Amino acid sequence: TVMLASPWDSPQTLARAWCLWELHCTVVTGTKLSVCLAITNQEKDGLRTTLAKDAGQSVLAALSKIDVRNAEASKPDDKKMILDAVRRSEGGYEALNNRVVDQLRQQFLAVFTGWLLELRSTKGFLKTKPSLDMAYSVAMLLRKLGDQKESRTLWEEVTGGYIKMFGPDADSTMTARAELATAMAMDGQIREARAHFDELLSIHIKNYGH
Repeated sequence: TVMLASPWDSPQTLARAWCLWELHCTVVTGTKLSVCLAITNQEKDGLRTTLAKDAGQSVLAALSKIDVRNAEASKPDDKKMILDAVRRSEGGYEALNNRVVDQLRQQFLAVFTGWLLELRSTKGFLKTKPSLDMAYSVAMLLRKLGDQKESRTLWEEVTGGYIKMFGPDADSTMTARAELATAMAMDGQIREARAHFDELLSIHIKNYGH
């Protein structure tokens, strides 16, 4: 079963009870479920602008508000029948919500990883403030979506970009370096992360006296 998710922040398929019924049947029969995240060029530009501003909070908000119980049908009895069937199935509403969210999460990861490939293919990658802001937001979002390895790699690139553009002690650079240290810790490199945090603390005390 392939579910078309459009628009990206509020898929119409999840607002229709009979589409929900198809998702329910897919899950209970063990059929493979794939989600196609449809983003037009205009939506892509808007999403990139939003992403650079809110570090991916809009995407996380879109995932968090998914609830199959909000689906509607033209006939109330149809909606009741469908929701009752979902409720009685193993895991109920939560299991179906989680299945859809997981599929959308994977799609968002694929989209943002693709954007990284586009960014890295340009000569201006991480050499301009907008490019740095976008990469910073994508690194943050990759972490929150669960791709720790790619997030860690990108934080290293972003930190290097901030150091070159603003210097090692600038506030924006310090923030990026702290995120890199956090990525190291989440990747299991506790000793390396501790060394980075100790260095950042020393710089902070030197700059601000506390």
